[in-house]
Amino acid sequence: VGIAVGGTIVADVLTLLVLAVVGGMFKEEATGWFWVRLVVEVVLIGLFIIYTFPIICRWFFRRWGESVVQYVFVLALVFLGAGLMEIVGIEGILGAFLVGIVLNRQIPPVSPLMSHIEFVGNALFIPYFLIGVGMLINLRALTHMDAIIVSIVMVVVALTTKWLAAFATQKIFHMTSGDRKLIYGLTNSRAAAPLAIVLVGYGIILPDGSRLLDENVLNGAMILILATCIVSSIVT
Repeated sequence: VGIAVGGTIVADVLTLLVLAVVGGMFKEEATGWFWVRLVVEVVLIGLFIIYTFPIICRWFFRRWGESVVQYVFVLALVFLGAGLMEIVGIEGILGAFLVGIVLNRQIPPVSPLMSHIEFVGNALFIPYFLIGVGMLINLRALTHMDAIIVSIVMVVVALTTKWLAAFATQKIFHMTSGDRKLIYGLTNSRAAAPLAIVLVGYGIILPDGSRLLDENVLNGAMILILATCIVSSIVT
């Protein structure tokens, strides 16, 4: 489980960085200095979140012990981290993800604050996210052969590559087949990161007027999320 979580963290961070690079390639200011500025700003903001947010969080928790106030404060930090990344051209999900990792040690697993975070996430954010994903799918477009082929290729590649990664991990660390299946199940599901990547690519307009990622890829990503989450739940 630790290997699966660590691998997912590294993969998500690198994926979102690739997203920023690809998105920047289609901007007018995507010069050599743009890349230097992007790397420097991302590193500085990352260090700021890693070293500053825990200090602020500990100071706040010592002064205010009411769980609702603490929850609002944590939510504000998440939005701040996401906003800082958005300012430099990186998807906000990377900043929010980084804030969650940093604040993980500041919040006891068994506490009213953690209970509030899990309740709001499970009762509000996750259902809202799933409803939003469902409303993005154009069911009529899925009847076209191009959309079907793109969806099948995306799902097959996603399922296959994750299995190969789990298989390689099993062989390297001399694990059991049960360990391999657990790693495969835990790392297989896709949700927020692929959706953010596809939506950014869908919103980039090329010089000829077409989109960087067309509607077929957008619908294929929705099918990918659905298929991988089902497989991940069953395998795990």
